[in-house]
Amino acid sequence: MTDPLAAQDSGVRVVVAGTGGGVGVTTVAALLFEGMRSRPLGAPQLLDHAGGDVGTRLPSGDEVARIDPLVRLQDAGRHAARIALDVLARPHDLLVIVAPRTPLGLADARALLTEVDGSTGLQGRRRTVLALDAPFGPVRDADELESLRSDFERRSVHAIPTDPALAVGGRIAMPRLARPTRRAAHDLAAHVADLVSRHRAGVGG
Repeated sequence: MTDPLAAQDSGVRVVVAGTGGGVGVTTVAALLFEGMRSRPLGAPQLLDHAGGDVGTRLPSGDEVARIDPLVRLQDAGRHAARIALDVLARPHDLLVIVAPRTPLGLADARALLTEVDGSTGLQGRRRTVLALDAPFGPVRDADELESLRSDFERRSVHAIPTDPALAVGGRIAMPRLARPTRRAAHDLAAHVADLVSRHRAGVGG
């Protein structure tokens, strides 16, 4: 398997990684690219893990007017638990953890955030974002979701609603997403873009 961390030695990297397989990593990476494609300094370079298909999920494709050579967005697949601390060891890299909004998914997310907190402290916590992808069917996690937001950085915990349009394979059709889904995707991308801007200033260029 290709090392999900082997692709960059400079700049700012946004690593999107899941707590398990099939939790929505590629979808979240595609939504992030869509939300960051119009940055004044250019869209991030897009990197995929071995066998990944993030390119097929991009709502508007991968053709952009400008690419930012100092920013990379990487779909790292299901390896969040294995690579989290390695990602955060680089002072300008960001980690987006994707987990399902299920009891097990929320427990995995909490365990990983607790490990990040204990190993990297506030410096690492502020470069970590949690994207919770709702499964289909009833979601009854309001108490645990609020608990996560209280225990960690509130702004860094994003909940993506259940949306049938996200379950359709291929390119994500943004106009078909429900308004709460579009708002959640926008807020997630805006938060990550803000973090990118702050850390990009630290690497120059």
